[in-house]
Amino acid sequence: MKKPKVSIIVPVHNAGKYLVECLNTLIYQTLQDIEIIIVLDCPTDGSDTIAVEYAAIDYRIKIIRNRQNMHIGNSRNIGMDNATGEYIGFSDHDDYCALDMYEKLYTKAKEKDADIVRCNYFKGDKPFIFNADMGQNNIQLLSQMFNGSVWNNIYRKDFLTANNIRFADTKITTPEDLLFSVKAYVCTNNIFTITDCLYYWRVSKNHTSTSRNKNVRISYYAGDKLLSMLENMILFLINKGVYDRFSREIWYFFVIKMYSSVFNGFCKSSQTGFFCWKEIVNKNYFRKEILKSFKKPYIFRFYKLKPTNIAFVCLTAIVSIFYGKLHKNAK
Repeated sequence: MKKPKVSIIVPVHNAGKYLVECLNTLIYQTLQDIEIIIVLDCPTDGSDTIAVEYAAIDYRIKIIRNRQNMHIGNSRNIGMDNATGEYIGFSDHDDYCALDMYEKLYTKAKEKDADIVRCNYFKGDKPFIFNADMGQNNIQLLSQMFNGSVWNNIYRKDFLTANNIRFADTKITTPEDLLFSVKAYVCTNNIFTITDCLYYWRVSKNHTSTSRNKNVRISYYAGDKLLSMLENMILFLINKGVYDRFSREIWYFFVIKMYSSVFNGFCKSSQTGFFCWKEIVNKNYFRKEILKSFKKPYIFRFYKLKPTNIAFVCLTAIVSIFYGKLHKNAK
């Protein structure tokens, strides 16, 4: 059988009424030489029935059933393991895309022999526009990798395999797509942008999408899971030898996310909040980001922080200094 040009991976849990529109915009893509891998992650709302009905009328659809709820990170990994396409794309089960999206992405990828091609997208009814085509200069535009979106991109499968780029287990680490994006961007100098807005990220709080439902937001961005993501990211950048090189660019991001982890921890319980705070103080690379806030040129960037963030940084720095002295005396 001929290798598909693009494999599109769609993890499906409880997509509700939006799954039909999602699948319609995939099966009617102008690029017909694709495969659509639906990973059924134990849905309970009938989404599996819809997926099976679509598979019955379109041979390009493959269905994989998780025996237990694996969450979106591992579900995407399972899809990647079963993908046979030259390039890999991702779609959330409740979003949709322009009918020529994958044709445009794939055409650009072949034209540039690219590892990654991305397009602009709509967040609700507002367009999200990337600043520039990164081309061979992704080092100069590192901040864009913190966008974290994966569903508006296609990735050369061999590139992902060669660099062992996979999603984190969402039961342990979130957001998993941000970590995936950072790894992908750091590992390539060959990424290009299509200026068209071709993907529609449905921002809705009236359905069961985990990342967008207010009722489960604290669970999704749980403090310990967010710290796990930061720890994995820092260790990855250190292992790649680029952590210090990107230090100025990533400081603000890490400070904000560390604050978010503690805040979300306290939203769950005081015990969880203090646990997250303790983890920041206990880990050298977290303390390093906090303490360097008071050195040039970082201190001049305090104006970018909200008062609550500044209070968090100052208090954590005081505790970190005290902790360091205790640790030194203990030795």
